[in-house]
Amino acid sequence: MDKRWPSIRVDLIGGRGQILDPRPGRTFAVPPSCTFDEFGEAIDLAFARWDLSHLRQFTLEDGTLVVDEETADELRASALGGGTIPRIVPLSAKVSRHTKVGSRFRYVFDLGDDWTHACTVQKHVNPLEVSGDNPARPTAYLGWGTIPDQYGRRWESDDGISDPAAAGLEDVERLGWSEPGSRPLIDQTELRIAVASGKASEVIEAISAVEIKLRCSRWELASSRPIDGRIVPNKHH
Repeated sequence: MDKRWPSIRVDLIGGRGQILDPRPGRTFAVPPSCTFDEFGEAIDLAFARWDLSHLRQFTLEDGTLVVDEETADELRASALGGGTIPRIVPLSAKVSRHTKVGSRFRYVFDLGDDWTHACTVQKHVNPLEVSGDNPARPTAYLGWGTIPDQYGRRWESDDGISDPAAAGLEDVERLGWSEPGSRPLIDQTELRIAVASGKASEVIEAISAVEIKLRCSRWELASSRPIDGRIVPNKHH
């Protein structure tokens, strides 16, 4: 029996006050039993978000809001004060019951940073054919673009103020880079000192070390012999 699931393309429009151009995206095979909440979580994971403790909200083509129960209660309470609210559907509702091929809807994660996505139901696909597996949950089978960090961090301890030049260098240098070909070509500490000195000769000397290290790496690989699929230096050379 040929199992067909909706294929939904998701384009990340932007967030944190930024509009992305070009837009990164993912295409998902979505099981008919999938809820909006499950689909939202799959989107967040596919877009490299690790803090999933924020609210999510979908808006369908006709203006219907798909929200959690607490948000729904707040919207209903606002209506008692004379306000108007659109139709509300819970996040536990199934995506397939409220969309069809050609449907377009919006997904927003973190109602503050407002990571906003354009979702389009493109067609139906066989999940086994597109993903090589029989997944039980919505699965991204196609993707493109550069994914921005959820909080705009460029390295682990980025606070928006610190100099990125030294980020992670201590850990990298402590590793020793003992494997052939895995050592950094330029000693970052030496290069920074040379640049700070303002002396062109010292900068040239630091950079010229690249050629020497490349030659050493080539010699190490050429003088190595394979053992059980591993490269082991030949000590008899």
